[in-house]
Amino acid sequence: MNDNPLQLLRDDVAPGTALNPGLLVAAGRRRVRRRRAAITGVAAALVLVATVGVAAIAAERLPQPPAHPHPSPTPTLTVDPNCRSHALAVSGGAPIEHVVVDTTGRWTAGLRADHRGVVIWHDGEPAGGVQDVDVTSLAGISSSGVAAGTGNDSGGRSRAMTFTGTHATVLTPPAGAASASFTQASAVNGAGDVAGVYGPGGGKQQAVVWRRADPLHPRLLAAPDNSAAMDISDNGEVGGYVGDIAGRHRPYVWDADGHGRELPLPAGAGNGLVNGLGAGYAFDLTANVRWLTGPGSVEPAGYAVPRGLTGRDVGADGSILVSSDRQVMLVRDRGTTQLPTPAGAESVRGTSMNHDGSVVGGVSGGQPGGLPLVWICGQG
Repeated sequence: MNDNPLQLLRDDVAPGTALNPGLLVAAGRRRVRRRRAAITGVAAALVLVATVGVAAIAAERLPQPPAHPHPSPTPTLTVDPNCRSHALAVSGGAPIEHVVVDTTGRWTAGLRADHRGVVIWHDGEPAGGVQDVDVTSLAGISSSGVAAGTGNDSGGRSRAMTFTGTHATVLTPPAGAASASFTQASAVNGAGDVAGVYGPGGGKQQAVVWRRADPLHPRLLAAPDNSAAMDISDNGEVGGYVGDIAGRHRPYVWDADGHGRELPLPAGAGNGLVNGLGAGYAFDLTANVRWLTGPGSVEPAGYAVPRGLTGRDVGADGSILVSSDRQVMLVRDRGTTQLPTPAGAESVRGTSMNHDGSVVGGVSGGQPGGLPLVWICGQG
């Protein structure tokens, strides 16, 4: 039996998503989006594995959601003739496991398949890279080129980190943190705010946010139970869960001031979480469910996803990136767009997107790593 909640989520949801669904403490998972990255759960032992993320759009007013959530009809599938894939160059040709894209689509970062570093690109060209650092997951990258993820320090403890240029920086743990505590990064927004999990020990975990303006004083988010932050939008809203990712867990959101509330589960569902935020909605990408987070109804509403594909990321406009190991698509209320598979590729997977899906990051090739790429779509 696998005691690692992060790994449990990873097994359910294809590797590396904005998501990836969850930072786990004492068994963690979701390293984080937006870029985000590993999340947490609690079981007596603290075994941490990290994964992806989901990002939102900075300094841009989010479109207003409809007055009430509604299930989307089965999406109409189209192929965008103006969507093209472009390979990203990697020094030495090192395989990449996971790719994240910032909200503007100009910054991209990739986690090396050997987990020994991070590569950064700007406008498709190499712009830095961190080597010889034990990086377990990559959560996302900000619109100023600061990537966030989770790694292990020299003592083997899980630590939330940022990566800029050729430098890795361990994010300051909450005040009073014991040496046996751990932190994980699950998401980063366009402004560079990082959301994740803090585990003080004893099977406890708590959602935490490192604000770009004050990274030395991380903010713990109040919750009625163990908690984890899995995504953060550009307006500072945070999504995640309360409870135990390896057991019962419920979807939870916090506003920019840190006030939290639990979201109702769909009828018959025993568990849920929020691992995506966009267009005034909170998303559970593992269950194809969304809730309005503003005024009005918060009842869960389903949305249609093509069979065999799993949600990986959400754009600030509400677009949903879904993927298998063979197909990559963007799901919107108005229809679904399939992205072209690169010529000669035996497999391809999408892992992250910008605010509206005009730039999508992914990997072409085998598991766990392959050739990093981006799709540029809808630009004629």
